[in-house]
Amino acid sequence: MLRLTKFAGHNSDGKNGRMIEMAFLDKLTALKDKSIEKGKAHWEENKDDYKEKASTYKDKAIVMKDDVANKIKERTKK
Repeated sequence: MLRLTKFAGHNSDGKNGRMIEMAFLDKLTALKDKSIEKGKAHWEENKDDYKEKASTYKDKAIVMKDDVANKIKERTKK
């Protein structure tokens, strides 16, 4: 977890530093939550494209695997 160094406030009890740290942590948490929601929305909008690309890569990988297997068979026959 991200921690801030305690700020030296005018008060010797350090209340200002703790208040600033809490405000910073609250803003950081809000930013993190906003970023997560933005990522989820992006995924929902684009998931079909991503799934299609993944399927294409899978198909290409299968073809490459088969090609390598065939080349190995040809070399071992010789």
